[in-house]
Amino acid sequence: MTESLFGPLLDSSDVERALLTFLQEWCETYVQYALRLKDPGKVRWPNGIREPRSWRTVHLAKEKWPEEQLPCILAHSPGESRDPEITADGTVLRTFGVAVGSIATGGGKNPEEDAKELARLISSALRLAVIQHPDLTCPSYPDGFALDVTMGPESNSEITKGVEAERHLMGVWVPYEIQIPQTADVWAGPDVPVEDPTEESAPRPRVKPGGASVKINML
Repeated sequence: MTESLFGPLLDSSDVERALLTFLQEWCETYVQYALRLKDPGKVRWPNGIREPRSWRTVHLAKEKWPEEQLPCILAHSPGESRDPEITADGTVLRTFGVAVGSIATGGGKNPEEDAKELARLISSALRLAVIQHPDLTCPSYPDGFALDVTMGPESNSEITKGVEAERHLMGVWVPYEIQIPQTADVWAGPDVPVEDPTEESAPRPRVKPGGASVKINML
């Protein structure tokens, strides 16, 4: 994060994008492992599978699912899942809920079953990547992005909205709680309004007193 007078500033959009970046960079490694495990004889997918072609933060209700963009991975955060905390160094720890959806279309003799199996395979592969790297370390975030990630129960659902009658789409959804440290700094910021707010101000030196964590009670 870039040092500034104001300190860091992260929100749900930053978390969605970081999670999608992490998943995209680990995708091929884990999907190919899952494919070897689930279809070792290449019976279901003799020519391999389509790995995700699009990665989006668009909400499910607004999606159209064009064929050339499937399989698709969605990440959507409805906001924080726990109260934020001010830590001893004055930075704010926040926990965001993020649902990751894996959307796939099926083919072959049984497209409905194929869509289900493909969506589940991709979802399981990406989930394994998350739980084995709970700090979301990847080439774009070599030091990690998160403090920790926990997962919730998976759900499966057929997708009918925005789908032509002859197509079969399946969605697999996994909710996560992602703890992000240093989303803001309560001890940073200017003492008075800056003369030119369009220009970045240099950070000021500060002393970090000790103290216990303070929990913010949300009304």
